[in-house]
Amino acid sequence: MILINLIESKKPKKHIVLSYSIILIAIIIIELLTFATAYLYQNSAINSLQARKNGLKYVASIVKKLENKTKIIKSKSNSIKKLQSMRYGDISFMNRFGDATVPDIWIDYLSKGRTITVSGKAFSYASVARYMISLEKKGGFKNVSFEGKGLSRSGGTPQNPIVSFRIRFK
Repeated sequence: MILINLIESKKPKKHIVLSYSIILIAIIIIELLTFATAYLYQNSAINSLQARKNGLKYVASIVKKLENKTKIIKSKSNSIKKLQSMRYGDISFMNRFGDATVPDIWIDYLSKGRTITVSGKAFSYASVARYMISLEKKGGFKNVSFEGKGLSRSGGTPQNPIVSFRIRFK
């Protein structure tokens, strides 16, 4: 008698195993291509960001230079404003003030506002008196008087004193 085996055998078929292997290899290749693409994309993004960073560094250096120049310009502007605020007036004022100067007087401070204040040194009390009279007569200034202490001895010898003075006038 011939026995026919009608039950299928459980052996895997070669073509199914082969197709699973091909699918697995295809998935691995796709994954490798995906990783390679992601790597190249990230690398180009990193290069782009580094180029942008270098560009920003350049811009930052320009901004820093401009800030330094701005500081210098502000400093110069403040110096000019300070010099302008220290201007003592027009030429006619300076001419009148210079005409009133007498020998043996040294002016070390001059402030011009509503009233003019002058301080300095002299070799004698008489020189200060001549200067005050000259301010009124030659300079044409009014209300010439001592300010604060006004007149004090600041050194020298009894025979040759050095006198400090501070005078106010209009």
